[in-house]
Amino acid sequence: VSLMVLTLAVASASSTKKKDTRNAIHTKGWGLKVFLWLAMSVGAFWLPGSAIKAYGELARVGSAVFLLVQVLILLDFAYEWNESWVAKDDERW
Repeated sequence: VSLMVLTLAVASASSTKKKDTRNAIHTKGWGLKVFLWLAMSVGAFWLPGSAIKAYGELARVGSAVFLLVQVLILLDFAYEWNESWVAKDDERW
């Protein structure tokens, strides 16, 4: 499922117009997308144990990176919000 989402994200990256081919890949063809999703979900049961173990390690590292990025985004948001409120408070006095 992650592979499918990543493929759709890359295919529709920087698409700005509704009539762009990359946008059509992202917004149309739901029958094919559902079929591919089901095929990948069922096909995952036949993967060897080593592939599952490798995916587990990759997912562990990916989740750590994801959490670090989320913390950075949250801290940036908090600092920006604080700066805007301090600036508004300085304007009142």
